[in-house]
Amino acid sequence: MVNRETNSENYMHMQRAWVRLYDENAEVTDEYLQIIGRSYASMGYEVNYVRKLEDIKAAKDEVIVLATAIDVFKYLRRGFRHVVYWAQGVWPEESYLRHGSRLRFSICGAIENAALRGAEKIFLVSDAMLRHYEEKYDISIAEKSMVMACSNETLHPEAFYVEGKYENPVFTYAGSLVSYQCVDQMLEAFRSVREKLPRSELLLFTGEVEEARRKVEAIGVSGVIVDCKPRQELWRHISRAKYGFVLREDRVVNRVATPTKISSYLANGVIPVYSKCLESFSETSSGIPRLAYDPATFVEDVVRFEQMSIDPAEIESQYAGYFRRHLDLSAKQAEIELFLAR
Repeated sequence: MVNRETNSENYMHMQRAWVRLYDENAEVTDEYLQIIGRSYASMGYEVNYVRKLEDIKAAKDEVIVLATAIDVFKYLRRGFRHVVYWAQGVWPEESYLRHGSRLRFSICGAIENAALRGAEKIFLVSDAMLRHYEEKYDISIAEKSMVMACSNETLHPEAFYVEGKYENPVFTYAGSLVSYQCVDQMLEAFRSVREKLPRSELLLFTGEVEEARRKVEAIGVSGVIVDCKPRQELWRHISRAKYGFVLREDRVVNRVATPTKISSYLANGVIPVYSKCLESFSETSSGIPRLAYDPATFVEDVVRFEQMSIDPAEIESQYAGYFRRHLDLSAKQAEIELFLAR
C-alpha cells in the first residue's frame, strides 16, 4: 500500500519521505509515525506510507522513517543517508525477557548500537531512554534526538465532571493480563485497600474476561467488576474512576517507558497509581495529582488521598496542561518540523 500526500504542482521536483507503518500495536504506532509523516508533508515533502519494506522505492538521498533497529540497520548498510529512527523500546532487553538468550541479547545490542549511531534523526519516548542509550553504548545522540512520549488519547474534558468522581475510592485498570502489567500485584493492592475502605471498587476492563475473573476469584477479592468494552467507548467507562493502576516491575524496559495507559488515565481525569520505576512520568509529573505506588504504605497513601478535597476544574487544568506539554502529539507538530529541519 502506498498512500501519497502531495501539495505542490512541482511533483517531479519534490523531496520524498517514506514512512513504514507497522502492524504490531498499530493503534499507537500508526499515529506516532503519521505525525512524523504529516510534519514532513507540511515541510513540502511528498510523503509515502507503506507497510512492507519492499514497497519502499526510495533513492539513496530520500528520507526513510523506520521504527525498528533492524530496519534502520538494513537501510544504513545499503547506503541510505537520511534514515529517521523512532526508538520505541529497548530491543535487546525486551528480547532477553522473551527468549532468555544471551547470544540473542548481544546480537540485538550490536544492531541497536549501529542503528543509533547511523540514524540521522532519532525519536525517543523519554529522557530516561536517552540516558540509557548514551550510557550503555557510550555515545552522544542528544543533538540528533527528540523526546516524544507515547500517547494514543485525546483529552475528554467532560470526564472530569462525572458526578461523584472524586468523592469515592473507585479504581480502574484497562489492558491485557500479560505478566509485565502486574495484574496480580494490582489485585492484591486493591484487596488491601478494600479491607480498609469497604466502599472501594475496581473496574477492570480487558479482552480476557474469563481469565481476569479467575484471577479475582483466586486472590479472593471482592468489589471488582470485570468487563470488556470497545476501545472507542472505553473512555466513557474508565472516566467514572478516581484512580487508575499502572504498575510495573523495576526493570530497564519499564524505567525508560512511557505507557500509553498513563495518557488514557490523564485524558479522563483519572489519578494514576504508578510504579516509581516509570522514570519519565515520575520526573515530569511532580506538579499534578498522582499516587506513587509503594506496597508498604499504599493503603495509608490512599486513605490520605481520600481525605483531600479535589476540585474538578483545578485537576482538569493541571492535567490538560501536562497533556499539552508532554502527550499531545498534534501539538508537537511545529516542534517536530523544527527538529527535522535542523
